[in-house]
Amino acid sequence: MNVLILITANYPYGHGEQFLEYEIPNLSGKFDKILIIPASPTDKTSCRSIPENIELVDLEISTPVTIASILSFFLSVANLKECFFLLMNSPINKIWLNIKVMLKNYGMAKSLSNSLKIISGKIPGRKIFYSYWLDEYALGLVYLKRTSKKGDIKIVSRAHGWDVYFERHPGKYLPFRRELLKSLNRLFFISEHGRDYLLNKTGTGINENIRVSRLGTTGHEKIYPANTELRIFSCSSIIALKRIHLIIESLALVEHVQVIWHHAGSGPLHNEIRQLANEKLSSKKNIKFNFLGQVPNRELPDFYRKLQLELFINVSEFEGIPVSVMEAMSFGVPVIATHVGGVGEIVNKSNGFLLPANVSPKEIAIVIENYFKLDESSKKNYRENAWKTWNEKFNAEKNFNEFADELINLK
Repeated sequence: MNVLILITANYPYGHGEQFLEYEIPNLSGKFDKILIIPASPTDKTSCRSIPENIELVDLEISTPVTIASILSFFLSVANLKECFFLLMNSPINKIWLNIKVMLKNYGMAKSLSNSLKIISGKIPGRKIFYSYWLDEYALGLVYLKRTSKKGDIKIVSRAHGWDVYFERHPGKYLPFRRELLKSLNRLFFISEHGRDYLLNKTGTGINENIRVSRLGTTGHEKIYPANTELRIFSCSSIIALKRIHLIIESLALVEHVQVIWHHAGSGPLHNEIRQLANEKLSSKKNIKFNFLGQVPNRELPDFYRKLQLELFINVSEFEGIPVSVMEAMSFGVPVIATHVGGVGEIVNKSNGFLLPANVSPKEIAIVIENYFKLDESSKKNYRENAWKTWNEKFNAEKNFNEFADELINLK
């Protein structure tokens, strides 16, 4: 019997990790049984449906700090090497913060490993442990493997964005990444940029266990809008990282073009961003805007069809490869995006507009106005190329089926 044990943060609870909604059916079709363990669920009030051969397991992961656990940490050569790496790569004023992060990750990884060892002992057959994130839970799988019989289990992980890029964290540090790169049976980055960044950051050489496995979205019919105004869509959490204020400030500079901007997503800066939109855009007769709030992933296709969207915009400060951009291109919608993280692997001059990371509102406004002025043939080329990019690189059916095959055939 082939069994997959999947470690998530929340899935299937809540609304996050929506990419797994596309991935799970493929995994379910390959494995006899799947256990899903949400390691740190924040909201259990809603739970998405899962296939019949999947069992949901709730774990309580505690991180008690004892003298024994601290001693065991410093008795490990690998841990001492990590301490040295931390000291050499941390800003002086962030060293103590990073030490606390490192020790917390170690404690959580050890706790998870102990819990998984009990679960593993009760499961007959071939077992593959899969961490959806390259974090302390992936490290827990490394510790589990060390205490298991040789060949008894295989351990794999994906690597996305926040779990790869050190700069996205207060201390500019992520613990134990060298250990993870070395110890996992497979590590699947969602972008080439993320892979190259982490290998370079940690001074680690590439090996056959390190792969790129792209995420993807389902296919849709291409949209050919016949609007008199330009309908722009953005979809993200309303947090500082996403820089929604740049979209608002750029629209405030757009003249002689009728624009309707829709934003899907919510977050801690919602009220602040909405107030900024009211201040900057409400008096402009050529700009209309609409905040849609949190939209379930399954409902987004209806918005594309109903609203006949013509451009998608993402001006994040950091990204892996945004699934929201894949979704837009699956409808043949061209994209305006900042050249950060792996975005350059999906957006190019044939299917959209790749802007510098430090883009100004004026630059964005010029792109919006220039696109609107294009003839219909040129716009059609952008749409066709956007859909072609999605189909060749980010087609969920292709990508997740290949990923599931890699897992089930892992030796």
